[in-house]
Amino acid sequence: MRYSTWVEKVFSGFLAAADGTHTFSLMQVGEAMGVEGLDYDAFAKHEGLPNALVTAAYDLAALDLVVFENIAHGNSVTPLGRDVAEEGILSLRAEISAITLRPDEELMLARLYEVTRVEDPDWASLSGVDPEEVAAELWPEMQAYERQMRVMKVVGDLDRKRLITRAMHADSIDAQRPTYLGVVRISEPDGRDDGLKAGLVDWRVPSPGFETVEDRLAELKTRLAAARSDDDLSDIGRRCRDIAADAVAIVFRPEMVPAGEAVPSRQDAKACLEHYLNSRVGGGELAEYRDFLRSSLKLAQARTHSARTGYVAAVASAQGLLSFVRALQAIERSRPATKEPEQSAEEESPATGPSGAPA
Repeated sequence: MRYSTWVEKVFSGFLAAADGTHTFSLMQVGEAMGVEGLDYDAFAKHEGLPNALVTAAYDLAALDLVVFENIAHGNSVTPLGRDVAEEGILSLRAEISAITLRPDEELMLARLYEVTRVEDPDWASLSGVDPEEVAAELWPEMQAYERQMRVMKVVGDLDRKRLITRAMHADSIDAQRPTYLGVVRISEPDGRDDGLKAGLVDWRVPSPGFETVEDRLAELKTRLAAARSDDDLSDIGRRCRDIAADAVAIVFRPEMVPAGEAVPSRQDAKACLEHYLNSRVGGGELAEYRDFLRSSLKLAQARTHSARTGYVAAVASAQGLLSFVRALQAIERSRPATKEPEQSAEEESPATGPSGAPA
């Protein structure tokens, strides 16, 4: 689970716990989320799901959506939180996307997210890391004093924008972690695009079956932002290739292969795609759409086959992959999975006309 998804789930838990009561404990929030057995000892360990719940509560409080007093009592949903609940916490995405980032801020934030995120199928949290350690990796060519000045400026600006905060219970007192604002800003699609609401450019809610692909796309965005070396960029290419294969595997069915032909392997995304296209978007009037999907898949795999064009090829591969996935989702959203055979005139019921109305 991504941290942004987890925080949104915890916010729903706060809202459910607040129904019919003024203040409540984090244990009650957990119960509202379907988590049983939370007690003081579980929170005292500062690990796992209880720690993830506390981290999310801190971030929700920083957004003034909830009041987080302590684990045992005094927690509540703020008036702003109740207003946001009407449209959902996702309604904050446009405002978050509008937060500006310099290239060095984006690089630091992306790397902080990469090294601090802790993900589990059922929850997510953020640990902490000293930004000096990250800076030594990002800007190794700088002298120590120059790099320290860079870190102070970048970390100060990220903190001022509420994109990072001091990490609790970390090994270093200087440890920082991204906030919910920071995670959304660096890893989620741009919420200012009107196409989000219309479903034309990107979608807030993944198409059924594409949830894992959506998680991997979000991870790809942060890895691209944090990429530095040729190995990092090659990793982008490999991920694009694998995510494309995952997307094709979601929509491809063995029965799409004509009788007598061998079913291609999952790794043969190109062959699986051809059978899918023939089955779902066949016909001369859709030739351009089929060509678009083939070209997007080819672009998504380009960085895997050639590393000579560096960062430009990595960006192109990621953009090609996104176009490819969105085009597949458009087909799945707009057309039925199977087409019922048309009934001939002879097969029509004598009791009904062609439209199904009584004859």
